[in-house]
Amino acid sequence: MSNNVEKNIQKNYLKDALRDLFYTVIIFAASYMPINILLTENLSIGNSILVITFAVFLIILGLFTLYSTLRNIYLIFNLNETTSYNQENSTGGLNETINEIKEDSIYEDKYIIISKNYIMDKKDYRQIIKFEDILGIYQEVHKTNNIIDRYGIVIVNKYGEYFHYCYPSNCEKLIPKLITIIASKSNNAKVGYNKETFDYIKNNTIKK
Repeated sequence: MSNNVEKNIQKNYLKDALRDLFYTVIIFAASYMPINILLTENLSIGNSILVITFAVFLIILGLFTLYSTLRNIYLIFNLNETTSYNQENSTGGLNETINEIKEDSIYEDKYIIISKNYIMDKKDYRQIIKFEDILGIYQEVHKTNNIIDRYGIVIVNKYGEYFHYCYPSNCEKLIPKLITIIASKSNNAKVGYNKETFDYIKNNTIKK
């Protein structure tokens, strides 16, 4: 794996670790409130159960985000265990695969490259998937305060792994075109956010 590829993957794991650490701190800080109420207020048994349940929920949620933080930090220093490395190692190495994708590109923009055999996120080299491994493809719409702020293409592979390719809100017309290109090269995939697609993914997912 070349230094540039390694640094790209490490940078993205670090970004994820910092994001999850922020959520962990917020969640554990929020859990202090119900604990403080429980210790300082004279609550009825019913209210006490509610407060305890809420506190336990926050603590469990905080432990999940803490685990995710530690996992991302671990992967920064153990790249041989990342999804990208395991996926591409059998094809001659991630660096060679990236070079192949760039050389065989049939579509490219600021965000992704589509080649004869792969899709790749240009900013995150963990987001590489083979067409032959794709089981499901669908469009994702993200809203904040009921306003669309980004679109995405979600792809699920045969191992049940989800790959997200994000676009800004002004790319609404581009997303269906890209999905059509990807679907035309994905012989094993179902298209659309519907029960048929998710049932197909569930029934055809395999363990690594």
